[in-house]
Amino acid sequence: MKLEDLSFVNRQLAEMLKSGIPLEPALAQLCRGMRRGKLRRELELLEADLAKGVALNDALARRRVPELYKRMVQVGVASNDLPGALLMLADYYHQSSSIWVRLKTLLVYPTIVLLGSFLLSIWLAVMWTSVLQKGGFSIGVEELDRAESAMKVALTGALWMTPLVLGFLTVAVLMTLSLRGLRARLRWKLSPFKEASLAQIASAMAMMLRKGTPLDRAFELIRGMEAASPMRNEIERWQTRLAGGQGSFAELTHGGKTLPPLFIWIVTGSGGDWASGFSQAAELYASRARSRAELMLHGVLPAATITLGLLIILQLLPTVLLLKSSMSIFGDSTFSIGDAGD
Repeated sequence: MKLEDLSFVNRQLAEMLKSGIPLEPALAQLCRGMRRGKLRRELELLEADLAKGVALNDALARRRVPELYKRMVQVGVASNDLPGALLMLADYYHQSSSIWVRLKTLLVYPTIVLLGSFLLSIWLAVMWTSVLQKGGFSIGVEELDRAESAMKVALTGALWMTPLVLGFLTVAVLMTLSLRGLRARLRWKLSPFKEASLAQIASAMAMMLRKGTPLDRAFELIRGMEAASPMRNEIERWQTRLAGGQGSFAELTHGGKTLPPLFIWIVTGSGGDWASGFSQAAELYASRARSRAELMLHGVLPAATITLGLLIILQLLPTVLLLKSSMSIFGDSTFSIGDAGD
């Protein structure tokens, strides 16, 4: 389900609850105005369970929604402030969506250019290979047949070199985007994606701590969010140290390699108000992620266009060489035939 849709639904549901509409009718009314999809289906099932008398926590546990969402709703119910918890979730998912949409756009342009270049290179290679095989550039001079044949073989190999390279790169990119584990690891290696991940973690921590979630439970939920990333092992060390009596954030994160020192310094500098520290870190890294995404986005489109042009030129180069060589051979053969006549 889309994060922006989840944000919108939570905000609408919170406003309905604040206006005095009970949860079950609010869900039914909300679903009627939604387009069909996974989120609407999950909310309809939730409303059906509530109509049968199932407790909200039990009904929500059956739904395929993020664990963080389930936990925050439970906290909102326990604190008798479900609308407040839903509004916090709406803000959280809206911020996450705004950042990740920009970052995903950075991947779209290069992928489209790469795929388009691959298909274009195959078409050009097939076309000119067919021309060579049919002897489209044959000059009809028997003495030059062997030289022309060798030239055709060399040019055919050159024509198919570009599609092979582009095909390899296309497969590598598509595999990277489709494999969750590899994608999660790269997310913590590339600067704008790493900063977006830091903002997401900090925002989730601030939201949970402000609603009274115990620190160890908050760490557990964050570890579940980062199940396939390098942060999982670090969070496990935080939990072990917290259970061992180490209380400051600097002590919990000591020796880690994933969190930058600035992040640790911001949270530690908040003293005992960890929710405020995580909130400040979330704002800083969200701003940095958006700024870097915008800068990269302005550079990716021109770079992708230039790259496509260079690839087309590279693909057409063997054709130009073929024409030039054939014309040269034809000119030499005409000159030789003229000499023989004299």
